Amino acid sequence: MGTLYDLLGALPSDDAEELRKAFRKAAKATHPDINPDNPDAALRFRELVRAYDILTDTEQRSTYDQLLAIALQPPAPQQSAPMRPSERSPPIRWRQRSFLRCWSAATPCSDCFQNRRAPPKC
Repeated sequence: MGTLYDLLGALPSDDAEELRKAFRKAAKATHPDINPDNPDAALRFRELVRAYDILTDTEQRSTYDQLLAIALQPPAPQQSAPMRPSERSPPIRWRQRSFLRCWSAATPCSDCFQNRRAPPKC
């Protein structure tokens, strides 16, 4: 599962006009009216619209970019002293999967922002 930028076929450095062009190109390819035989076309189109809405809103885009940077950073080196289970952070793979699952859905779930230690209930 990729990022919202991958879904649109855009780059994180793209401005609003380039995002619009990428959205229009992706929307033409996946629109349900153009692909009536594809049952997944409507879902894919809704995901495209939601991704475009997030990336064109400056506040949501900056939040998404910050969370994406956290999710994609390499795992921290192992510490030599054992930690209590409550002090351990989830492994990077869990963070990546849960982040991408929540933000790739038609609407991101609010559980992603509530408790960072517990897995989201998406």
